[in-house]
Parts: sequence; structure tokens; C-alpha cells
Amino acid sequence: MSTDSPLTFRVAQQAGSPNKPSEDRVFLTPNASIVLDGASQWTPLERSGGWIADELGGRLQTLVSNDPSRSLPGLLDDAVDDLLSTFELKPGKSPSTTVNIVRAVNGYLDVLVLCDSPVFVLDLSGQVHEIRDQRLASVGRKLKRPPGPFDLNDKAWKHYIRSFESLRNQPGGFWCVSASRQVSQHAVSRRFTISEIDSVLAVTDGVSVGVDRYGKPSSWAESFALASKDPELLINTVTAVEARDLQHTNWPRQKTHDDKSVSYAKLNQSVG
Repeated sequence: MSTDSPLTFRVAQQAGSPNKPSEDRVFLTPNASIVLDGASQWTPLERSGGWIADELGGRLQTLVSNDPSRSLPGLLDDAVDDLLSTFELKPGKSPSTTVNIVRAVNGYLDVLVLCDSPVFVLDLSGQVHEIRDQRLASVGRKLKRPPGPFDLNDKAWKHYIRSFESLRNQPGGFWCVSASRQVSQHAVSRRFTISEIDSVLAVTDGVSVGVDRYGKPSSWAESFALASKDPELLINTVTAVEARDLQHTNWPRQKTHDDKSVSYAKLNQSVG
């Protein structure tokens, strides 16, 4: 990283399974991080969630580097437009990904979140600001997954999948990057004065579930404390809780471990 960057980034990642590559991706520029969580597919497609996360993340990395003052929603729209034009992605037949972007520019910290990969900003007073897109969680509460493991031959699961997919990138549903243009208008954006910021955590939901559901770490303040030592400590804390619940009895879920990614950024107070 450039020494004149106002942010110093540290990244940690862990695949959910040793037998399957992670579909999370993290891309960095000197002043920005881009974190994506490619969605696992209900049924196999030619292209995976990891593929679209790779393609989108690489485009965003280039655009953020080449046009550092452009609005984050504008950059996201340009990246999505190029992605869809290049590969002619079709609704219902394309993978999807979440995205969050953290960028320092002109004395400000800009944050964009689309879908369930949140960002947390710790200011100098010790307050944690949460930048989240809660619509996927709302859909999950509304639909309620069938009990037991995923079964594509089960009628309840078939109905659930049809209902879920009907709400992707639709009003009243949830928004992510897939085969729809102008999704940035549905993103959650915030701007902070960078001189008031201590540090930033950008994560995928495999990490945020620790505080949100397991209560380990106990808070986002504790999460910042762990990440400031080593982002892997934050990931390992969440993984350890899941490893003690291999039968999914305490925390019902479809898989023991999700892919996990953390981008931790510390503000260099001597710069900008």
C-alpha cells in the first residue's frame, strides 16, 4: 500500500469448506477495499457466485483506481453495465453477488453496501456506525426456510426456492448484483468525515453472523478490538462457535461454516 494513503488495510479470509473454494472475494486499491460474497447456487449454473464476484470485483478495482472521485453508485453501475454487456447475463440464469465498498477520498470516507455484506465504522469517540442492507434478512424472515437439510426434490424446498428467486432484484424483495442494471439505486450509502474515523470493518455475512446471531464476539466494539490485533482472530472466533455446534442444534443453519472475509482498515491520522 502507498504510504500516503489515509487507510492501511489488513485482510483475512477463510473458506467455509476445505473441499470447496471460497466464493468470497476482496479487492484493494491504496484508498479502497471492495468485498464481495458470491452466492451459492440452489441449482448448478454454468457460472458460479465466485465467478461473478471475481468479474465484478476486478472491474470495480479498476474503476475505483482510475476515477477515484466518482460516486460509488456511479462506479458500481459502470461495472455492472460492463459485466452484463460482456457476458450477456440473463435474469434467472445468472449467479449473483453482494458487494460493499469502502473508499477514502478528499477528506471523506465513502461507504456503499448492497445486500448482506455489511460495513462498520468506528469513530474516534468509540461509537460504532453500522451500514447495512437488511432486505435479504427481511425476505428470509418472511419466507422461513424449510427445516432440515437442503433437498431439491422436496416440495417445501421447491416452493421456497421459487418464492425466494421471485423476490431477487424486485420491489419488496432484495437487491444484489446479478443480471439487473442500475442496482446501485438500491444500495445503502454513507459518507463520514475521515478525520473523525478510527477504523473500518468490511465483512461478509459469514463473519457478521458472529455478533448478529451467535453473540460471539459479543459486540462490534469487541470485533474491532480483535481485528485491530489480527483480522484472523475475528474470523476464528466465529468459526470456533460453529465448530462447537456441528449438528446445528444451537444455531439451525444449512451448512456448518460459511465463507468468511474481513477487510480491516485503520486510519492513518498523520495523513490527510
